[in-house]
Amino acid sequence: NYIGKEEINISKTQDNITISILSKQSYMDYEKYEIKVSNETQKNIVLNTKQDTDSMYIQDENGLNYIAFLNEISEYDLQVPRGLTKTYNIKFNRGYKPTINIEKMIFEDIKIGQANELSKIEIDM
Repeated sequence: NYIGKEEINISKTQDNITISILSKQSYMDYEKYEIKVSNETQKNIVLNTKQDTDSMYIQDENGLNYIAFLNEISEYDLQVPRGLTKTYNIKFNRGYKPTINIEKMIFEDIKIGQANELSKIEIDM
């Protein structure tokens, strides 16, 4: 079911958190993105709290959202300690559609520190 790989290399820094989308692998039933997260804050962060399963997604040019398969990533693995960088391979629920472009990757539920401080990062692709 493998279709191919595309290099992307797009980054966004916000709130001292840098998210880089390195590449995308397309399959018939899903897309898998290689994502690097650098935490330059003075606090530990959690890339997604898993409180809302629809809070990490890619969005196409028609405004349709394709959610990430967060059930495949443990809560522990979603933690990025201060000053460190982690790389993830995250699958999104999007079948092969070569004529419809993805416009954004959105992280709505990034937890910063122990308080309920949340950040939302949108990356234009």
